[in-house]
Amino acid sequence: NCYAYAMQLENDPRTGQPFMSKPQPGEFSGNGLTAKDLKGTSETVKKVINKKVSADAKVLNLNYTEVISADHVPKEGNWVVALAYATDGTDYHWWRKNDDGTWSHKPGSTPIIHWDASGNTITDPGNCDRGIYDGFLGYYEVGPN
Repeated sequence: NCYAYAMQLENDPRTGQPFMSKPQPGEFSGNGLTAKDLKGTSETVKKVINKKVSADAKVLNLNYTEVISADHVPKEGNWVVALAYATDGTDYHWWRKNDDGTWSHKPGSTPIIHWDASGNTITDPGNCDRGIYDGFLGYYEVGPN
């Protein structure tokens, strides 16, 4: 799913096997995201998700830091992701920056795609057609450094 893709997790780190379900922020640290976590203001939702992802990052030995823009250049070995949610409280979504500067994402159990809801190449998830994900929550650097 989008969270595993954003965190570059091909297999479940707890078992080493393919994921049996779609991991949610906070799941690896024992406090997975729930539907009620997506209710509220953008600032509230952002705070809840970031707390859960930060806890997961510690368990996964990853750095997770908010950055200013889609143009952020991460430390070597790290990568940049973006996060948005549906303000009706139904879902959230992650995008990951590619080496060529474009962005990709993995909607649910579908293949990885490089285009937005209008079919355009994604150059900035903050400014693309995100479909139902109308609440943009920011950019983050992730990685072992």
